[in-house]
Amino acid sequence: MQSQKPQCPFSNIKEVTSKLSKYETTFVIDSLQKSENKENILTKVENFIKNNGGEIGEVEDWGKKRLAYEINRKQYGNYYQIHFEGPGNLPGLLEQEYRLEEGILRFLTITSDPRAALKREEPVEPAKETKAAEVIPEDAKTEDKPGENDSKEEAVVEDVKEEVKETKEVEETKEVEEIKEVEETEDSEIKE
Repeated sequence: MQSQKPQCPFSNIKEVTSKLSKYETTFVIDSLQKSENKENILTKVENFIKNNGGEIGEVEDWGKKRLAYEINRKQYGNYYQIHFEGPGNLPGLLEQEYRLEEGILRFLTITSDPRAALKREEPVEPAKETKAAEVIPEDAKTEDKPGENDSKEEAVVEDVKEEVKETKEVEETKEVEEIKEVEETEDSEIKE
């Protein structure tokens, strides 16, 4: 009888290491950089991920936003987020690369939550109301034209201003009446 070699639990090590983890990296580029410099930084980050065994998923440009606090005397930054897959050492290498790039103000790389990815992919359904909602026939629905909402909003603002004005007038009238009552009672007490 031939004895069989015991199978090593690490015999499929190639399969285990070939699996890539999912990550999200978000970084802020100085808004004072020229647009071509911003694009260069973005492509540099993407190439770095690809060259170190990563696979780029989705790249999101969140645009220019005000920072919560000043960073290096800057108040605004352009936000970018990249979803990618890569080996476990890639986030550390990527963050070292971020530190060397002067145009990047802040960065954060996290392990992507698979449930969050599913939520991004699922279409958003409107919430169901428990109360009966008014049904508007399709032919009665109208699309708003540019500038149409502006006049509606202005009308609402004017209505609110009128209500505030009326409320102030009512309060002033009550105050005047109270003052008259107090004066009348004081006058009557003085006469007595």
